[in-house]
Amino acid sequence: MDAQTNLGMMYMGGHGVSRDPDAARQWLQKAADQGDAEAADLLEQISAQT
Repeated sequence: MDAQTNLGMMYMGGHGVSRDPDAARQWLQKAADQGDAEAADLLEQISAQT
């Protein structure tokens, strides 16, 4: 897991930052674009919920 994935997860849950689903998607997408499989999985979960 990299820092971008961590930031995405923080924004998803509002841990240490205000909850912001759009910011979460942005950070997770950046991580997924760089090959982070966990970020890609989280993006799929977010998409399935909406």
